[in-house]
Amino acid sequence: MDHASISVRLAACVGLIAAMTAVGAGGGSGFAAGAPMCDGREATIVGTPGDDVLIGTPGADVIVGGGGDDSIDARGGADRVCGGAGRDQIRGRTGNDRLFGGVGIDTIFGGGGHDEITGGAGDDFGGGGAGDDIVRGSAGNDHLHGGPGNDFVSGGSGRDEAQYVEAEGFGVLVDLPGGFATGPSVGTDILTGIEDVFGSRFTDLLRGTDGPNRLRGHLGADRIEGGGGDDLLMGEEGRDLLRGGAGDDIYAGGSGRDTASFQFAPAGVTAVPAEQFATGEGNDELLDIENLVGSEHDDVLVGTIDTNRITGLGGDDQLRGAGGDDALFAGPGDDLAIGNPGDDDVNGGSGADDLRGNEGDDRLHGGPDDDVCRGGPGTDVGIACETETAIP
Repeated sequence: MDHASISVRLAACVGLIAAMTAVGAGGGSGFAAGAPMCDGREATIVGTPGDDVLIGTPGADVIVGGGGDDSIDARGGADRVCGGAGRDQIRGRTGNDRLFGGVGIDTIFGGGGHDEITGGAGDDFGGGGAGDDIVRGSAGNDHLHGGPGNDFVSGGSGRDEAQYVEAEGFGVLVDLPGGFATGPSVGTDILTGIEDVFGSRFTDLLRGTDGPNRLRGHLGADRIEGGGGDDLLMGEEGRDLLRGGAGDDIYAGGSGRDTASFQFAPAGVTAVPAEQFATGEGNDELLDIENLVGSEHDDVLVGTIDTNRITGLGGDDQLRGAGGDDALFAGPGDDLAIGNPGDDDVNGGSGADDLRGNEGDDRLHGGPDDDVCRGGPGTDVGIACETETAIP
């Protein structure tokens, strides 16, 4: 037998063995005088002031990490765990557990069962797992997810994020003004004190409040609505529709062909994605935006050198394609729509419209009123145009 090897292994495990030793072993209440408390119960497993690895039993344990950056695995049973100060990692696993992070940046996962998770002070990461869980961030900027089941997710003070990255098969609806989130794989969650949302890998609908929000669509063709406040809307991957609302918002489309919509703006807007700005519904910043939807007022919407889809809606609008093979839809009103270079599809709608193809092989579609269709270099087609002219 290699006695030296055994001695090394024993020395490495001294901290773990000491930490896992029961606080008391017989007589009276079964606990040593001054045993630490966790959630109103005397501890059965206690860590040291240093960095501990604490592992529970199959039964109902009361575990106190103490100081240090602890790793605590409660295992089976209805456990109570208090991490204490430090950057702790806590796993409840099976059973209906009550898990508390304490001071520091903690990572807490409940696992199976109906768990109650409280992050404490610090920017914590908390997840409930399967079951109907209560997940609280408390102080700090926390990242919280309930997991499968009908959960209660409360951010507390600070700027907190509800995450639905782990949703399976289907997207989620997250309505911060209504205080709820729902989806086939996540159940229906009650949300309080949540400012930010991280969506799923599927098609999501995310709605912000009248305060500042950060809404991330993640994967999928998402619809993201900021509401009031200065919001950050992040489509990331997929064909996303971003609607900022009132306030000075950032529209970050990400990869995919993304749309910035100003449909409900109270006045006309000017949107120029090539210059990364839009005005009229606040002073907005446009990043990686390919398509535009205007308001019911008089808008100026200008595309990029890429292929764009630009929709004017109501009002007397000016739509300009800039470059690429663009599709312009002027809508009601007396509009000016110019395709510019590329093979464009220019549509007038109702009202007396001025439709111009310019360079490229363009299709100019008039409407029921007196429209003027002006071609340009290339082979152009005018449809339902009262007047057709060629621009050399």
